[in-house]
Amino acid sequence: MSFAFKKFRFFSSAEVPGHAWPPHTTCSAPNKACMACGCENGSIQLLDESFQPLASFAAHGYRVFEVIWLELRNQQLLLSLGSEEPGYSTSTLKLWDVSKLLPQPASATAAAAGPTTSSNGADGFPGSNTAAAAMQPVKAFKVFGPRTSEAEVTSMTAKEGLPAVGSSMSPPAATSASMSSTDGSPAAAVVALGMANGMVYLYTLEAPLPAAPGSKGRPQPLASHHQLPHLPPTKLNARPDPGEDAAVMGLVLLAVPSPTGARLSSLFVVTESQTLSFNLASGTKTILDHQGVRTPHCCVLRSPSQQHQNEHQHSPVQGNSNAVVEGADSLLMVARDEGLYEYTTDTRAGCTVFEGSKQLLLTLGRFVVVVTHEVSGDVGARSATVHILDLKHRLVAGSLSTGSVEAAAAAWGGLAVVQGGGKITILKEVDLTVQLDALFRRSLHKLALDIARAHNADASTIAGIQQKWGDALYDKGEFDLAMAAYKETLHHLEPSYVLRRFLDAQRIHNLTSYLELLHEKGLASADHTTLLLNCYTKLKDVAKLDAFILRSGVPQAAAPRTAPSASASTLTPGGAAAGLKFDAETAVKVLRTAGYHRQALWVAEAAGQADWVLDILMEDLAAYDDALALLEKLPRAHRAFALKRMGQALVTSRPEATTKALMELCCPPAILDSSAQHSQDKGTSFTASVSDFAHLYTRTPTALMLLCEFILNTTASSVSPVSDPQHTSLANEATLYHTLLELYLMEHLVDQEPLGDQQAPGAPSPLEPGQQQQEQQQSKQQ
Repeated sequence: MSFAFKKFRFFSSAEVPGHAWPPHTTCSAPNKACMACGCENGSIQLLDESFQPLASFAAHGYRVFEVIWLELRNQQLLLSLGSEEPGYSTSTLKLWDVSKLLPQPASATAAAAGPTTSSNGADGFPGSNTAAAAMQPVKAFKVFGPRTSEAEVTSMTAKEGLPAVGSSMSPPAATSASMSSTDGSPAAAVVALGMANGMVYLYTLEAPLPAAPGSKGRPQPLASHHQLPHLPPTKLNARPDPGEDAAVMGLVLLAVPSPTGARLSSLFVVTESQTLSFNLASGTKTILDHQGVRTPHCCVLRSPSQQHQNEHQHSPVQGNSNAVVEGADSLLMVARDEGLYEYTTDTRAGCTVFEGSKQLLLTLGRFVVVVTHEVSGDVGARSATVHILDLKHRLVAGSLSTGSVEAAAAAWGGLAVVQGGGKITILKEVDLTVQLDALFRRSLHKLALDIARAHNADASTIAGIQQKWGDALYDKGEFDLAMAAYKETLHHLEPSYVLRRFLDAQRIHNLTSYLELLHEKGLASADHTTLLLNCYTKLKDVAKLDAFILRSGVPQAAAPRTAPSASASTLTPGGAAAGLKFDAETAVKVLRTAGYHRQALWVAEAAGQADWVLDILMEDLAAYDDALALLEKLPRAHRAFALKRMGQALVTSRPEATTKALMELCCPPAILDSSAQHSQDKGTSFTASVSDFAHLYTRTPTALMLLCEFILNTTASSVSPVSDPQHTSLANEATLYHTLLELYLMEHLVDQEPLGDQQAPGAPSPLEPGQQQQEQQQSKQQ
């Protein structure tokens, strides 16, 4: 055996007590309902899942060579090959409907007409004596005829649903081209017989239509063997050279869909000296290898695409050990003493070294079962070992050592091994949790992950394996690989478990990548956002910081800008950051604290938070002109609220522009003849009070005096009792007069220098009270 295979005990063994396995069994085939055993005396015995007898009937006159289950016209039919007399010249093929011998469901039994008396049938098996005695095949024909050379039949296979090949054994009213029944199920099967002289005979066997319900017709007894019809076969020559004979030791039929949608049929033939494939449509022969096998039952069809089937799907399809659900990647596997060889229909595909003298090869779900035997040179003692191999993961999942193996079959979710002396042992795969525990103890986390996926384990199980693997890698100091494993645990493992392990400053790159993934998957909290932004700032990676902000929902148009570009509809006091993948408020705070004001401005604008934008523009960037431009886009009430909160810095740095904005807010919109203002406010009638902004002018009292004079001169003649029934304007006017009186009585009314640039020379100023007073007096006189 190859040392590359790891050994495990993933299969448990249990002996079958009190079984009824026939002592002289020559062949066997299981299906979902029973196990069919062909015997040396020509009978076929049926066993249930407990290997207890169900029925027995005489199938052939002398010996049964092979049995295969077929599903034709939605019926489970049994195909048998046997001889009626000693020798092989009387070999016959028979098709049996054994359903009448099997236990029927209660409903079917109750509906059956007339009582039935059960007693022991042939060979002491329970069943209906009448049914067993009247058992007749639905089809039967001789293998050899006048134009067919006689030779020992050394191998047989059959498969449903293939295009017809050669002659067809069909009812007179049927045609050989009728390969499917009316409901779409296969109606015929291709049967291949391999001979000791190197020839292969092909037949198309069509099942008869099932009897109509209530039909009283009884099958007519068949004539003797000599009177049976002979079906001329299609012959294929698998001999290495003319005149040389090499027995055919294995046959495998394969059908795969072609690009045009049709099914292409191929036949693998393994002789004692060669491995070949035949295209059944054209008859083309391809020599795949100039090696064969000298032991029967050592080749099987294997489909790697079926390796991820559920572990409970171990039963062979229709009981045929060579029948699997093939795909385009199906391969022929041949077991030789030095290893396991695989072939496509065109060439050899590969080899797996597995030494030992081979006795049997079969498939068990995603496993390959190899039976080896050896003879001790000293005393001549024989021994055999059953190996259950997982070739994809290169491990021995289970094994059984015994003196000899008479038969082995994949049946009912396990492997039944018939040993010398009549002992039967059932090998069944243990639970996945048991397998994983064994792998964890040996620190084989990668293999555990592959095994779990082969079992189609759920996401939580996969995540648990990834966590254990990440822990093991972390303990060994392989932090990059550990983080890769932890990333696979998202949605299942609490992020804080991973974050605590990588908070060390030396692991900041791993921590950053994990936090980025949390945000990408929408699993990040505000704390995660804070931590990620802190990582970016500590790394001083501005490019990554910008990329993260752009990936997280900040519009591309906003990113390159320093000044805000949003409109009043998107910048509101309580704007929501619905499109962002992180907590916007947390991000703005962290970015401002770290000094990344430009990025903070992008996030604030994308979040639609006008107050945040104003704070950044004024407090961090000192962009007072941009702040004033943004204020003009806001509704009047929001503009007044913002100026109350931060207007002092604007008044100090931009006194004239800020005072002009306050003049517009403190005058009713109807007084100001400004179409632009009306269109922006959309009819809003909010009017602010000058007293709410007096605290802004502690450094510029002159500007406050001019503001009060402008408001008084503008509103004095425009307010009427009808427009102001609550006399609000009178109260505001009294306040303005008191404020002006205080300013007039001050001995020194000097403004401090503004922080920013003054208005450009020559530009008209709205703060010229003398000119405004003259205009007001002229308007009153008119």
